[in-house]
Amino acid sequence: MSLKIRLDNFYKLMSCRSDSDSHYEKEFETLLIDLIEDMDYFKKNKNLYGRSNLSNDVLGRSCIWALVDKGARETVILFGHHDIVGIEQYGDFKAHAFDSDFLRTKFKDLELDPDEWIYGRGSCDMKAGIAINLELLERATLNEAYPNILFLAVPDEENLSAGMRHCIELIESLQTQYKLNYHSAFLTEPHERRCPDEFTTYSGSAGKMMPFIVVKGIPVHTGDVFSGLNPISILTEIVKAVELNTEMGDVMYKKMTPPPTFLCLRDLKEQYDVTTPEFASAFFNWMFLKDHLDVKLLQLKELCVWSLEDAINQFNYSQNQFLRKQGLKSFECVKEFKTKVLFYEELIDLLAQKTNAEAFVSRFLEQHTEKNDQKLAVMLVKSIIEYLEFDHPVVVIGLMAPFYPAVDSTEFHMAQFNDLIKSICSDFGLSYANEPFFMKICDMSYLKGMQTSAEVIENNMPFLNKRYSINFEKLNQLNIPCSIIGPWGKDLHQKTERVFKKDLEETVPTILENLLIHINHLG
Repeated sequence: MSLKIRLDNFYKLMSCRSDSDSHYEKEFETLLIDLIEDMDYFKKNKNLYGRSNLSNDVLGRSCIWALVDKGARETVILFGHHDIVGIEQYGDFKAHAFDSDFLRTKFKDLELDPDEWIYGRGSCDMKAGIAINLELLERATLNEAYPNILFLAVPDEENLSAGMRHCIELIESLQTQYKLNYHSAFLTEPHERRCPDEFTTYSGSAGKMMPFIVVKGIPVHTGDVFSGLNPISILTEIVKAVELNTEMGDVMYKKMTPPPTFLCLRDLKEQYDVTTPEFASAFFNWMFLKDHLDVKLLQLKELCVWSLEDAINQFNYSQNQFLRKQGLKSFECVKEFKTKVLFYEELIDLLAQKTNAEAFVSRFLEQHTEKNDQKLAVMLVKSIIEYLEFDHPVVVIGLMAPFYPAVDSTEFHMAQFNDLIKSICSDFGLSYANEPFFMKICDMSYLKGMQTSAEVIENNMPFLNKRYSINFEKLNQLNIPCSIIGPWGKDLHQKTERVFKKDLEETVPTILENLLIHINHLG
């Protein structure tokens, strides 16, 4: 049974900007509500859709939800994000960033048949998926063969996933209110292909954490460098130990996470002078498939201890070479440093021995209105170190937002969906492959609970439940199997972004409709 959807709604969605972390998202949400209100079912059931406002959101953004409630049936969640990345990359033709015909002509040499593709910002990431979900939502109101459908469209995925983190509680609340039994969830994000005729799904998503490291050294005049210890030299050794370290990666189903890579490294001096810096900081992207995060952070701490020792050894070697080249006694000059390597939670314990640690952090937040949480976390640790008056090198390890749990629904997907998807793909002349993990992180992370305790995250992320929140308790209660089933897309976030028209119009709607009917029969 093949389904071909009309593209009217897709082009309406495409023409309405929804840049992430901007007022455009709220304007787009109004369009979504209008499209839902146009459906006859929701004209009669005004209590079954709405906006769920994000808490303390300065932009006034919302998660848009709509429920087709058929009573005691399984419920399937169709979800995706409605924000897009900005249009700066379009340069001189920003005005045409949403004009598919113009862009198709501009980039006609990219494809053998340009008419098979729809170009424009947000075309594949992910207005196409939202359009498919809206179509299936309306079909569910008309087709008794469907299960219950919960439609979700969330903001902020391209930033900190504030929308989907908010939905943890919304999904639980709707479940309680309407007595829903969640069978599974489908995220209609685009997929990439290894070859043009291979349709690809993902039955899990890699997790991500973002450790930050603050190093205190001993500042001195650059003419007397062997009287101190430069924190940059310590941090450089840590970067060398961590950057692209495959021992820090995870392997499951013969798939490995990309190894860690640094996103920022800098000293904390505010202006130039000839004194070596007292502080330096860095943070890096660390992806994982297994939830043993306490073990992973201990591994990082051990690398920091070794790196600090290496920096001191290099310091002493250089000092001895400096003396030797001047004909001075060198073997007598080995400098020993008192040092500390601490997790953020250990630093807080030391702070609590001298003052009220919680009040200290609260005062810090009141005094600093910096919007950038990454910068603010580093500033907080620096302030605590200064308050504790350490006179020796210190390394502090903490965690910054965002945090994405790893999710794995592969066994469920293979047992329930694999054969049916393979059969439908064959009808379309396509082969089929399921990847166990989407390796670029996505909102699917907030539908299944962690396998181990989140305590190590909660204790080492300075602003968790202050400026950035994840309700781990409710997340662990959801535990909804989820898969990515979306259209083929190319060049996400680039000016050549495009979606494969047949997947948007026919392939993905057909696969999803058949899966929904299959799920209803199972119930």
